[in-house]
Amino acid sequence: MLTGQQEKKLTTKQGIEYFGFKYFADWQQKEHHTAFDFERFGDSPEPDILAVRNGHNIGVEVATLYSSDYDAARLLGRIDDEDFKDELQKETMIPLERVYPRLTNLIAGKQEKEYSVSLLWLVIRNAFPLFAKQDFLCVADSYDRGQFQEIWLVCDRSGSSGILRLDGNGCTRPG
Repeated sequence: MLTGQQEKKLTTKQGIEYFGFKYFADWQQKEHHTAFDFERFGDSPEPDILAVRNGHNIGVEVATLYSSDYDAARLLGRIDDEDFKDELQKETMIPLERVYPRLTNLIAGKQEKEYSVSLLWLVIRNAFPLFAKQDFLCVADSYDRGQFQEIWLVCDRSGSSGILRLDGNGCTRPG
């Protein structure tokens, strides 16, 4: 992993990708005693992160699940206009109707991309603050892997509520 000094020099995009990967890698180490070593950030058509796991090179595409475009803008600190605040207030009224379809669309969008590595995982970091692990149990194990060997969800911004496997490949749900 990067040092604290290196982490401070990351761009916003790199920080989002790196910390999503880091929380997942730390959980893998703790729960499965499997080390993921960060190698470098990928350049298109490579996935976001290139890592080593058990001596094998692995590509990790990191995505962030936002409940809406407004929510993404708010969490990324890009909302300056007062008009957006009214939109955010409206959107917080029906989160269930937005989050699950957005997760499905996010995975489908990543499935359409072409990557230059053969061993590829998808790690999604939930950034919607009203949702945690218990809210995603109903969709665990329910997505097709497609080109990904595994699909995982970091269920909250730091992974403190848990991490779930989404691809339905005989996974057991973490306790």
